[in-house]
This record gives sequence, structure tokens and C-alpha cells, in this order.
Amino acid sequence: MPEGSESDAKPLLVPAERPRLADHAYEEIRRTILQGLVPMGQRLLEVELSRQLGMSRAPLREAIRRLVEEGLLEERPQKGVYVRQITPDDIIDMYNARMAFESLAARLVIRSGVSTAPLRELVEKLEGLAVSGDERAVTAEGLNFHRALCELSGNLVILEMFDSLAARLQLAIALHDAEVGDSFGIAHSHVEVLEAVESGDEVAAVEAVGSHVLTTVGSLVRSMGGDPALLLPPGVYRPSGPAVEA
Repeated sequence: MPEGSESDAKPLLVPAERPRLADHAYEEIRRTILQGLVPMGQRLLEVELSRQLGMSRAPLREAIRRLVEEGLLEERPQKGVYVRQITPDDIIDMYNARMAFESLAARLVIRSGVSTAPLRELVEKLEGLAVSGDERAVTAEGLNFHRALCELSGNLVILEMFDSLAARLQLAIALHDAEVGDSFGIAHSHVEVLEAVESGDEVAAVEAVGSHVLTTVGSLVRSMGGDPALLLPPGVYRPSGPAVEA
């Protein structure tokens, strides 16, 4: 798949075994990107992708189009298709947006009184995965926790915003987790968010969400040469007064 790879090299992709070829191509290419098997900034060659997947270029191009829309690939005029390069500024922009809508999601969950049982189930699963040492699964399940928080808010716009960033967030989270390698710490930080939401205290919930986000990305931004000070503090999203009575 990478430019200049030898045809007899060990393939990264698994040939399709089902009729929906475009879906298979999408899932396989997406998997290799999110698992770090293809580096960011790497050019992808259609002829090599087609060979490894055992399919024609028509379904492959459909898969590439979907991955471009998702933000994992980018098309460069006259140059081809490349794995998206995540920069420190990209991460700062994504996480500032993420802190805003996840803080709002936490407040809405508290105000609605909806059951947090789905979040607790995910936390328990996270803790089990941390014990097993499966760091990739911890990363994926941690992202599921945050999606569930947005879904429980009952605000479809928040959920749509999360989903629009999910793939790029997973890339950024994977970069951080590869650097830190602390599955237990990652799992425990989700426990703190859950307990703050269950406390019913909006201020505490916003602080927990913000602290969780900052501690998992500040060091990554710094290691990439960015300025963590550009990440807005949790207090920016803190409610300024008591909840309005319904």
C-alpha cells in the first residue's frame, strides 16, 4: 500500500470475502490508518490498494471518497491521496471544540436526570480492558464512553458534532496513548468523569470533562511542538449560575 512498496511484501490489508466491496475496502483502509500501520502523510497508491484488496478500482474509489469525507484521507490536486497529517493546531482546534460540546453534554445529562447506567457499563468494560492490557481496545472504548455521553444529552446536534470528529479524534487519542501507554490511568480518568456527572453538580462535571480532556492531550501537543496554553481551561465552559428551574 505505501508508495514504493514491493509487490511481494507482507500485505497489510485483507482481501474481501463479501459482496459489498466498497464497505470492505473502507473498513480495511480505515483499520490500517487508525492502528498506525500506515503513517500520517503517507501517499496511498490505488494500484497497490486494489492489488492487496483483490478488487477493481470502482469500489476502492468509493471507499476513498468516504474516508476523505471522514477526514482520515486527503486528496491533493495532481498528487494523489494521502493519509491525513494531524498537526498540533489540528489537535488544539478539535479539543477546544470537544471540550465545549462535551461540557454541554454533561450538563444536559445532569439536568435531564437520564440514567447513567450506559456510562457505568462502559467504564466497567474499560477497567476490564485495562487489566487485560489491550491498549487499542481501551482507546476505542474510551471514545465510545464520550459518544455515549453526547448521546445521553438528548441533543442530536452535539452527537452529530462528535461523530463528525470521531475518526480524527481517534487518531489523536491513539497518538497520545502510544506515547503514554497507561491503560489504567486512561480508564480511571473516565471514572472521574462518570462520578462527577452522577454527583449532579454541573460545575464539577464541567471541571471533570475539561480536566480529562486536557490531561490526555496537553502532553501530546507539547511533544509535537505545539503550545498547550492554546487549549482553553475548563473554567471557560463552567456554568455561571444555578440551573434554571423547568
